[in-house]
Amino acid sequence: ADRLVVVGLSLAGVPLFTLEQTAAGVTVEGAALGRLPFDPAYILSDLQLVHWPGDVLGPALAARGLAVEERAGRRRVIDRDGRLLVEITYGRADDVTTLRHLDHPYGLCIEAIDGTAG
Repeated sequence: ADRLVVVGLSLAGVPLFTLEQTAAGVTVEGAALGRLPFDPAYILSDLQLVHWPGDVLGPALAARGLAVEERAGRRRVIDRDGRLLVEITYGRADDVTTLRHLDHPYGLCIEAIDGTAG
């Protein structure tokens, strides 16, 4: 309840980085950090886009000139000109949620695991 830990894996399942957010801030560790094409800390904003309630996310995005649309298992982030920037597709409870950035080619697949599994 007091921290968020994200482990980034390669397609082969090799750990690339570990990101941890606590009240003290964000730390990112991993041997592959210098070779990644992005800062893993940006994943935090993607997790917010995916998991924050729409009534909280909407005003936060509006302050930046963006809008959020939600319908039938999808969430979309639209810019002032109506261009689609981000599309999120929610899986069923046992499925993967996907996030696609259309403003730059980047995607994220989120599969929640049970933290009690060890």
